[in-house]
Amino acid sequence: MSVPPDPARSALRLRTQLLLLGIAWPLPALGLLLVLLWQARDAGPPAVALAMGALALTGGTAAMIARRLLRPLPGLLAQAAALAGGGPLPGPAARPAPGAFRVAEFEALADALVAAGTALREQADWAGREGALLRFVLDGTADAVFAKDLEGRYLLANEAVALMLGRPLEQVLGRTDAALGPAAAGLAAADREVLQLGRSVTAEAVCPDPAGGPPRLFLMTSAPWRVPGAPAPIGVIGLAQDITERLRVRRRLRLALDAAELGTWSRELGGAGEVLDWDERCRRLHGLPPGVATTLAAWLALVPEEDRPAILAELGRAGDPGDPDDTVQCEYRIILPDGGLRWLAATGRTDFAPDPDAPEGRRALRMLGIVRDVTPARRAETARRESEARLRATERELQQLARRATVGAMASGIAHELNQPLGAASNYLAGAVRLLGAAEGLPPQALPALERAGAQVLRAGAILRRLRDFLGGGEAQRSPAPVAEVVREAVDMVLHAMPEAGLEPLDFAVDPGAGEAAMDRVQVQQVVVNLVRNAVEAMRDLPPGRQRAISVTVRPEGAAAVEVVVADTGPGLPPAVAARPFEAFRSAKEGGMGIGLSICRTIVEAHGGRIAAQAAPGGGTAFAFTLARAGGLAQPAREDAA
Repeated sequence: MSVPPDPARSALRLRTQLLLLGIAWPLPALGLLLVLLWQARDAGPPAVALAMGALALTGGTAAMIARRLLRPLPGLLAQAAALAGGGPLPGPAARPAPGAFRVAEFEALADALVAAGTALREQADWAGREGALLRFVLDGTADAVFAKDLEGRYLLANEAVALMLGRPLEQVLGRTDAALGPAAAGLAAADREVLQLGRSVTAEAVCPDPAGGPPRLFLMTSAPWRVPGAPAPIGVIGLAQDITERLRVRRRLRLALDAAELGTWSRELGGAGEVLDWDERCRRLHGLPPGVATTLAAWLALVPEEDRPAILAELGRAGDPGDPDDTVQCEYRIILPDGGLRWLAATGRTDFAPDPDAPEGRRALRMLGIVRDVTPARRAETARRESEARLRATERELQQLARRATVGAMASGIAHELNQPLGAASNYLAGAVRLLGAAEGLPPQALPALERAGAQVLRAGAILRRLRDFLGGGEAQRSPAPVAEVVREAVDMVLHAMPEAGLEPLDFAVDPGAGEAAMDRVQVQQVVVNLVRNAVEAMRDLPPGRQRAISVTVRPEGAAAVEVVVADTGPGLPPAVAARPFEAFRSAKEGGMGIGLSICRTIVEAHGGRIAAQAAPGGGTAFAFTLARAGGLAQPAREDAA
């Protein structure tokens, strides 16, 4: 908006011109009279009289004309005085009636007065609109805006300033910070610093909360107030932002980040995208030495070479405007200064801005995110996988052991069953040799053949006896191991493989005094696996509503042994099986081979222990076996079967 010319100055100039015109108007008439009188003085009295009459007539006429012509002059003077003195603006000047005397200069002056009044009205309207707009802008902003003179008096302020100082706005304007009390006294020092330095200064200012809460923090920027042509500043102007809530949120965010041990990072994409902004925790997580710039090259130098392509690919994808997924998700390793490795996970998002010139309609601005140390989680995952691998390997070993034990039990049973027929065959062959030795007429090869056949029968019996002795009395390779840990692994392996059993939570009780026992870990776990699997299968056909629970107890048995008890709430052992539950090929399950418990007894006895079965309190069956402590002797388990 253009600023109109100053009408007051024009009015003063007009008023001066009018006064000069009023003074100069009679001078021509007076000059004419003097000339006439001077010429008539030598012509005699008649001429003088005639000149005097003409002079009188001319003077009267001139006076009348002057009065007629100067009649608008008082009105013009009044209009000029109103314009110059700031009084009510004059209206348009009245034009002379048709046929009246008119003076072009007076009419021009009247028109100038009207134009000056119009300009003054426009300037007043413009100033009013500008003032209203300025007040609207000041009161519409949440920031405190102020202007002070060199004495520190507030010449301009908005409602935010009044709120900051805890005073009504009318009490702020025209007063200094010192006069407004201790809430504003500290602001005067900032003004003095601005005037002393001659430049803008940004500083924090603390002001009491008008509501009685904690003090509020303001970020105040002040600058010298300069006007064109002035040799020095005429005051101070400033802007203050209430950053209390922003600072509170920032502190809460920092506390949350510290509690979660998270670092923050950002990457500007407007240029080459090489400069990264890491906070202190992010630098520590990466093991970045102090003073090293956080650039993309410095970051990748900390990453093993085989992990770098995945990082660059993820950053490129997340920054691609054509990819709808703007999240950043990547895990990578960091080579620490001591040579160790640390797993880190970076999570973030890319900020985009609309760009009609871009093919995708947007362009990437920056990436923001967090980074966290996932090394413990990675180690736990690795340990879990290794544990699962060990369990699978143990299960395979147990299956192989079960097959070997099954074959051994079958071979032992076969050897036991064949030992008597072979012994009888040997006796029959020996008797036949004695009977046929006294007979005559036999072929000479008959007796040697019978003798060789008897020797082979004896040899077969010896082989079977050695096999039975090996299977029944061979010693296991034992070493000390915690009984509770070995049993727990075996139980978990069974329950993990049979999740559909519908069991109640396992009751696993361990006496602190159980300790270690000398054992072959795989063989003992095979015993536990067989007992737990039998317990699960025994409860599979229970009617609905019947309790399905397994309890495992590990406790010391005397001073030299550890006892393991596996109990279930199933139907119990049938009487035919309960009498001899560990006899091979005797099973309580439909389709069972009856060698599982026989294998268990073989393994337990090979460890110097005993195994027994009895009815569990409340129904079901409890199997108990003992293991010798390292350097101790096993105590027999209870033999009273149900």
